[in-house]
Amino acid sequence: MVLTFFFFSFFTVAMAMVAKTARDAYFLSRFEKSILPLMFLAIAIIMAPILTYYIKLSKKLPPRVLFLMTCAIFAVSFILIQPFITGIAIPMVYIWVEVVVGIMLIQFWTFAADSFEPQQAKRLFSIIAGGGSFAIMIIGMNLKPFVSAFGTDELLFLSAGFLVFASFFGLSSMQYFKNNPVKKGNLKPVQKNGKKKKLKTDPFLFG
Repeated sequence: MVLTFFFFSFFTVAMAMVAKTARDAYFLSRFEKSILPLMFLAIAIIMAPILTYYIKLSKKLPPRVLFLMTCAIFAVSFILIQPFITGIAIPMVYIWVEVVVGIMLIQFWTFAADSFEPQQAKRLFSIIAGGGSFAIMIIGMNLKPFVSAFGTDELLFLSAGFLVFASFFGLSSMQYFKNNPVKKGNLKPVQKNGKKKKLKTDPFLFG
């Protein structure tokens, strides 16, 4: 269970790190740094309605269907847009990468919260989050040699590959989802030795 979420964290953060590196490389090589504040503003404006729509979808669709749908859209989009990153497409990719990373991280922590009890979370979330820290270390050391060998034109393909692995471990993590807790109104009387425990009548109610 912990190992599944560890690798889910690892590949999610690896995908995010590679995609953001590609995004920054494309944008800063063709646009001035002074435009970055405008991009941050655009991200904030666009993310709000997208996250609102995502929350509505999460209430209508089963978690497995929503997760598969988002992962498929994100991975295919990275593969399709990689050959066409020129001109005005670059700011759009900059925003889209932020959307993908944001939703994937939301899904990861939602799955973790739905799988662990509070007491388990206190002990294990630091280990699970260590997968992301390990990804930063591994990807950070190997990303520069990768770019030197293959160039930045392959980064989104690599990010899509990490996303596929993240989706695999995300699907595997769903088997650990907690059962829905019993509501207080549906609590049944405690039974001992197969007999229902009798409730004492209040003498002040019957007189």
